[in-house]
Amino acid sequence: MKILIIAASAIYVLQATLQDYKNRKEEYSPPLTNMPDNAAALAKDMFEEAVRGKQLSADHTQKIEAGIWEMLGEGAVLQRNHELVKTKEKISYLGQFLSWFMKAKGLSYAQIEEKYRKDFTDSEKELHQNIVQSASRSNKDLVGKLWKSVINFFWPRQAKL
Repeated sequence: MKILIIAASAIYVLQATLQDYKNRKEEYSPPLTNMPDNAAALAKDMFEEAVRGKQLSADHTQKIEAGIWEMLGEGAVLQRNHELVKTKEKISYLGQFLSWFMKAKGLSYAQIEEKYRKDFTDSEKELHQNIVQSASRSNKDLVGKLWKSVINFFWPRQAKL
Protein backbone atom coordinates (compact mmCIF):
# COMPACT_ATOMS: atom_id res chain seq x y z
CA MET A 1 0.00 0.00 0.00
CA LYS A 2 2.84 2.38 0.87
CA ILE A 3 4.44 1.79 -2.51
CA LEU A 4 1.14 2.60 -4.23
CA ILE A 5 0.87 5.90 -2.33
CA ILE A 6 4.49 6.78 -3.14
CA ALA A 7 3.99 5.88 -6.82
CA ALA A 8 0.77 7.92 -7.04
CA SER A 9 2.48 10.87 -5.37
CA ALA A 10 5.42 10.62 -7.74
CA ILE A 11 3.10 10.51 -10.76
CA TYR A 12 1.18 13.56 -9.51
CA VAL A 13 4.40 15.52 -8.90
CA LEU A 14 5.77 14.56 -12.31
CA GLN A 15 2.53 15.43 -14.11
CA ALA A 16 2.16 18.74 -12.28
CA THR A 17 5.80 19.62 -12.86
CA LEU A 18 5.62 18.88 -16.59
CA GLN A 19 2.38 20.86 -17.01
CA ASP A 20 3.81 23.76 -15.00
CA TYR A 21 6.97 23.70 -17.13
CA LYS A 22 4.83 23.86 -20.27
CA ASN A 23 2.74 26.75 -18.88
CA ARG A 24 5.85 28.65 -17.86
CA LYS A 25 7.50 28.09 -21.24
CA GLU A 26 4.37 29.16 -23.16
CA GLU A 27 3.02 31.90 -20.87
CA TYR A 28 5.88 33.46 -18.92
CA SER A 29 8.96 33.43 -21.13
CA PRO A 30 7.61 34.65 -24.53
CA PRO A 31 6.49 38.15 -23.44
CA LEU A 32 9.86 38.67 -21.76
CA THR A 33 12.05 37.40 -24.60
CA ASN A 34 11.63 40.40 -26.91
CA MET A 35 11.60 42.99 -24.15
CA PRO A 36 15.18 44.31 -24.61
CA ASP A 37 14.81 44.79 -28.37
CA ASN A 38 11.40 46.40 -27.99
CA ALA A 39 12.71 48.69 -25.25
CA ALA A 40 15.73 49.70 -27.36
CA ALA A 41 13.52 50.56 -30.33
CA LEU A 42 11.14 52.53 -28.14
CA ALA A 43 14.02 54.34 -26.41
CA LYS A 44 15.43 55.34 -29.79
CA ASP A 45 12.09 56.71 -30.97
CA MET A 46 11.47 58.52 -27.68
CA PHE A 47 14.93 60.06 -27.67
CA GLU A 48 14.68 61.23 -31.27
CA GLU A 49 11.32 62.84 -30.54
CA ALA A 50 12.61 64.49 -27.34
CA VAL A 51 15.60 66.14 -29.01
CA ARG A 52 14.11 66.86 -32.45
CA GLY A 53 14.73 70.47 -33.43
CA LYS A 54 16.43 71.35 -30.15
CA GLN A 55 20.00 72.28 -29.46
CA LEU A 56 20.87 70.61 -26.20
CA SER A 57 24.13 70.13 -24.34
CA ALA A 58 25.67 66.67 -24.15
CA ASP A 59 24.87 66.61 -20.43
CA HIS A 60 21.21 67.41 -21.09
CA THR A 61 20.90 64.74 -23.79
CA GLN A 62 22.48 62.16 -21.44
CA LYS A 63 19.92 63.05 -18.77
CA ILE A 64 17.08 62.70 -21.27
CA GLU A 65 18.38 59.32 -22.44
CA ALA A 66 18.86 58.10 -18.86
CA GLY A 67 15.34 59.24 -17.96
CA ILE A 68 13.89 57.37 -20.92
CA TRP A 69 15.73 54.19 -19.93
CA GLU A 70 14.63 54.61 -16.32
CA MET A 71 10.98 54.70 -17.44
CA LEU A 72 11.53 51.66 -19.63
CA GLY A 73 13.30 49.85 -16.77
CA GLU A 74 10.39 50.51 -14.43
CA GLY A 75 7.99 49.28 -17.10
CA ALA A 76 10.06 46.15 -17.71
CA VAL A 77 10.04 45.23 -14.02
CA LEU A 78 6.28 45.83 -13.81
CA GLN A 79 5.74 43.68 -16.91
CA ARG A 80 7.87 40.87 -15.53
CA ASN A 81 6.02 40.93 -12.21
CA HIS A 82 2.69 40.94 -14.07
CA GLU A 83 3.74 37.90 -16.11
CA LEU A 84 4.90 36.21 -12.89
CA VAL A 85 1.50 36.66 -11.22
CA LYS A 86 -0.38 35.69 -14.38
CA THR A 87 1.66 32.50 -14.75
CA LYS A 88 1.31 31.56 -11.08
CA GLU A 89 -2.46 31.68 -11.54
CA LYS A 90 -2.26 29.02 -14.25
CA ILE A 91 0.05 26.49 -12.62
CA SER A 92 -0.78 23.60 -10.29
CA TYR A 93 -1.26 23.99 -6.56
CA LEU A 94 2.06 22.24 -6.09
CA GLY A 95 3.69 24.69 -8.50
CA GLN A 96 2.07 27.62 -6.69
CA PHE A 97 3.40 26.36 -3.37
CA LEU A 98 6.88 25.89 -4.77
CA SER A 99 6.74 29.33 -6.41
CA TRP A 100 5.71 30.90 -3.13
CA PHE A 101 8.47 29.03 -1.34
CA MET A 102 11.08 30.26 -3.81
CA LYS A 103 9.77 33.79 -4.37
CA ALA A 104 6.51 35.02 -2.91
CA LYS A 105 6.39 37.99 -5.26
CA GLY A 106 8.58 39.76 -7.78
CA LEU A 107 11.12 42.31 -6.67
CA SER A 108 10.17 45.97 -6.83
CA TYR A 109 11.93 48.36 -9.16
CA ALA A 110 13.62 50.04 -6.19
CA GLN A 111 15.02 46.71 -4.97
CA ILE A 112 16.38 45.83 -8.40
CA GLU A 113 17.79 49.32 -8.94
CA GLU A 114 19.61 49.15 -5.60
CA LYS A 115 21.08 45.76 -6.51
CA TYR A 116 22.22 46.87 -9.96
CA ARG A 117 23.49 50.27 -8.88
CA LYS A 118 26.32 48.49 -7.06
CA ASP A 119 27.42 46.76 -10.27
CA PHE A 120 26.66 49.32 -12.97
CA THR A 121 27.77 52.78 -11.97
CA ASP A 122 29.31 53.89 -15.27
CA SER A 123 26.15 55.64 -16.38
CA GLU A 124 22.49 55.93 -15.48
CA LYS A 125 21.59 54.76 -18.98
CA GLU A 126 23.67 51.58 -18.60
CA LEU A 127 22.16 50.92 -15.17
CA HIS A 128 18.60 51.05 -16.52
CA GLN A 129 19.47 49.10 -19.69
CA ASN A 130 20.79 46.31 -17.49
CA ILE A 131 17.59 46.37 -15.45
CA VAL A 132 15.60 45.89 -18.69
CA GLN A 133 17.91 42.99 -19.63
CA SER A 134 17.47 41.46 -16.19
CA ALA A 135 13.68 41.76 -16.33
CA SER A 136 13.66 39.89 -19.63
CA ARG A 137 15.43 36.81 -18.29
CA SER A 138 13.70 33.92 -16.63
CA ASN A 139 15.41 31.43 -14.37
CA LYS A 140 16.55 28.50 -16.47
CA ASP A 141 17.36 26.13 -13.59
CA LEU A 142 14.25 26.27 -11.42
CA VAL A 143 14.79 22.79 -10.00
CA GLY A 144 18.34 23.67 -8.93
CA LYS A 145 17.10 26.94 -7.47
CA LEU A 146 14.32 25.08 -5.65
CA TRP A 147 16.77 22.65 -4.06
CA LYS A 148 19.02 25.50 -3.02
CA SER A 149 16.02 27.28 -1.45
CA VAL A 150 14.94 24.14 0.40
CA ILE A 151 18.44 23.48 1.70
CA ASN A 152 18.89 27.11 2.78
CA PHE A 153 15.47 27.10 4.45
CA PHE A 154 16.15 24.01 6.56
CA TRP A 155 19.90 24.39 6.95
CA PRO A 156 20.78 28.10 6.81
CA ARG A 157 24.42 28.84 6.32
CA GLN A 158 26.26 29.43 9.52
CA ALA A 159 28.20 32.67 9.84
CA LYS A 160 31.89 32.20 9.15
CA LEU A 161 34.13 33.02 12.06
